[in-house]
Amino acid sequence: MKVIFLDIDGVLNCEKTPNPRKFPYIVDAALLARLRQLLERTGASVVLSSTWRYDPAGIFSATHYGI
Repeated sequence: MKVIFLDIDGVLNCEKTPNPRKFPYIVDAALLARLRQLLERTGASVVLSSTWRYDPAGIFSATHYGI
């Protein structure tokens, strides 16, 4: 089994990620596309190791982005 332990901040977003509304939990579409491509190529599963998993808003956002 292939597993990717994912910390979202700094991996799926960065200082250049557009965030005009200053939301606390955002994902860069281009970086998310790279992750999806990696998952498709490897068949790996994702384990969310991000602090996002401790906050209901973070979990909601991760789900919204399909993570």
